Amino acid sequence: MGATATLNLRVEDSTGQIRRRARGIPRDATVGDFMKNLVHELRLPANDSQGHPLTYAARANGASLLESDKVGDVLQEEDTVTLTQNVTAG
Repeated sequence: MGATATLNLRVEDSTGQIRRRARGIPRDATVGDFMKNLVHELRLPANDSQGHPLTYAARANGASLLESDKVGDVLQEEDTVTLTQNVTAG
């Protein structure tokens, strides 16, 4: 039984109020590319109240995911990915 080339995942924002299913995510996509699509799909804000661009981090299974990680290397079918805003002090 060979592995499929895509994954189906659950995604949510850090509050848990926005939840979606992400289907057909390519295993060879980077977490960074996947996150960019998720931010748009979940309609998360792109800028803070002062107009500064927001960045997001992804977590799954209690671990932070790196933008350079390949989806298929760090996630499994039906994992839940949580997006949180990166907070920059200053």
